[in-house]
Amino acid sequence: RMGAFFLAEFCQNATITGNLVDGTNGSRVISVEKSCTDVTMTGNTFRNGGRGAWINQPVNFIMTGNVFVNNTTKNEPDMRRGRIAYQTAKPGQFPELYFTIYEPGASYGPVIVRDNHFILGESAPDEAVTFAPNGHDLIFNGNTFQTKPVRIVVDPSCTTTQIENNLGATTVSKPVDFNHGRR
Repeated sequence: RMGAFFLAEFCQNATITGNLVDGTNGSRVISVEKSCTDVTMTGNTFRNGGRGAWINQPVNFIMTGNVFVNNTTKNEPDMRRGRIAYQTAKPGQFPELYFTIYEPGASYGPVIVRDNHFILGESAPDEAVTFAPNGHDLIFNGNTFQTKPVRIVVDPSCTTTQIENNLGATTVSKPVDFNHGRR
């Protein structure tokens, strides 16, 4: 139940290429845990995850040429697949892809997310991608979002960012509530 694809804490030099990952267990389609270093994910398809793709305080993270299909099933109002948030008593609001930190005041980066294709499910939130505080050297370019317009949210504390040319998405700078890595 830890996710359809799970990379454990402090992994190094991982290359994930050419896989089909089906997250029908309802958890995250991808979990890249604490402080993984030198991780490359290329040419994979990730589908039917419940709580999107979670990347927690990475160092030298690259994600290119992947396809993401309906990875926010926990946001669905049908309780056979969705999840009620205890804070709001409404269905969850997990983004398709989110970067977090687990240590107060920590930083993460460099991060390159380029040329990925996101086919969003009906219950995907308007905030499809979020970058937690203290990211640096963030590149998020040439990605495509299909089915509805969305936002890429970047915490204002992030530095040296290049987030542009993402079809179907606009970029917004606003504080991101990341709950120290647990979203």
